[in-house]
Amino acid sequence: MNTRDTLYVKDGNLYIGAFRATELAEKFGTPLYVMDAQYIAEVCDAFVAAVNKSGEGAVAFANKAFAAVATAKLAAAHGLWFDVVSGGELYLVQNAGADMKKVLFQDHEFDREHLAKELGDIAWYLAISADAIGYDLETILQMNVDKLKARYPDGFNSEQSQNRSANDI
Repeated sequence: MNTRDTLYVKDGNLYIGAFRATELAEKFGTPLYVMDAQYIAEVCDAFVAAVNKSGEGAVAFANKAFAAVATAKLAAAHGLWFDVVSGGELYLVQNAGADMKKVLFQDHEFDREHLAKELGDIAWYLAISADAIGYDLETILQMNVDKLKARYPDGFNSEQSQNRSANDI
């Protein structure tokens, strides 16, 4: 399969996979990103098969190319590894249920100690920022704990997180 198979015009209508583009736009609005899961799966399988045939290596999805949980789930389901460059990308891949042993962090295996050291740098920036506005970091962190306890008195709730009062920052 190639893009000519998955993206085509029939009876004057543009189709992406089995879906007419105008119907997708009417249902979901525009702009709209549409990915053909069947096509992506077939391409993943072809790459993995080629690498397996050579006997060495693995195929890694560069998560920055299209960072979405659905895309990561699809890539994971077809045996791909993940190349991530940030904690956000790592979080997304983890939420997709990917095997964390198949994650490459900045072109090497994920290193928890390295990330802990990077978090130390972030803590330094937080401390400097807090000091610049006249607070110490401990006070800032306690303010955040107090805010979250007030927001979620019975523990985190997804509904509450999406429907907060106007002044709840």
